[in-house]
Amino acid sequence: MKYYCQYCNREKPASEFYAGKRSICKRCDNKRRNAAWKNLDAEGRSEAYRKEKLAKAGNDKAFERQRKRASRIARKALRAGVIVMPAKCEKCRRKPPVDLHHSNYSRPLDVHFYCRSCHGKIHRSKQRVMLFGKDVAA
Repeated sequence: MKYYCQYCNREKPASEFYAGKRSICKRCDNKRRNAAWKNLDAEGRSEAYRKEKLAKAGNDKAFERQRKRASRIARKALRAGVIVMPAKCEKCRRKPPVDLHHSNYSRPLDVHFYCRSCHGKIHRSKQRVMLFGKDVAA
């Protein structure tokens, strides 16, 4: 039985094709794979992927630096007495607060004090908004 290779446009015997892959012969399949591998780095990533990852990493690093800076300033202000921790969570008013929450990292002294469960609810609702584009009440 003979099959037609769509890559080299030749009719070849069945032994020249992989089982289950009858549209491209073994030789052409190997050429195609080798060409694809030449475009990848050691981790198996393409040039476009690497460029995108580097651009995103630069943005993530800047964001992380800003987040850490705001957190550090808020902790120092709390220790110095510039910021006073309330007796109860700002959201549920039941438990004592343990977490400091920044709504905006460019304003490091503008913090909210939440208990662990309320703080988690706020972040989970933000993730839902980012994923689904809906404003979900926390």
